[in-house]
Amino acid sequence: MKLIALSIAMLALAGCSTTPPSTITVRVPVPVACTQAVPDRPLLSIDTMSPDLPLDVQARNMRADHDDRDGYEARLRAALEACRRIGAP
Repeated sequence: MKLIALSIAMLALAGCSTTPPSTITVRVPVPVACTQAVPDRPLLSIDTMSPDLPLDVQARNMRADHDDRDGYEARLRAALEACRRIGAP
């Protein structure tokens, strides 16, 4: 019985003699909120255009709207890409 108690005491003391590691680095992804501002949607003439306008005027307005929308999409994509790069290595 003394041998068992002595063995347990030695194991307990042996565990106390080891030193814990000084620093441990743990890499955990942490979600970060994107602070990019959402660009304002352009006011498109097609939203307020009268259906009584001549066809060529309607086509010209829709072409201008198309260009405005392309610029808006480019700004949205740039904001999205900036948010994707947050925290990227």
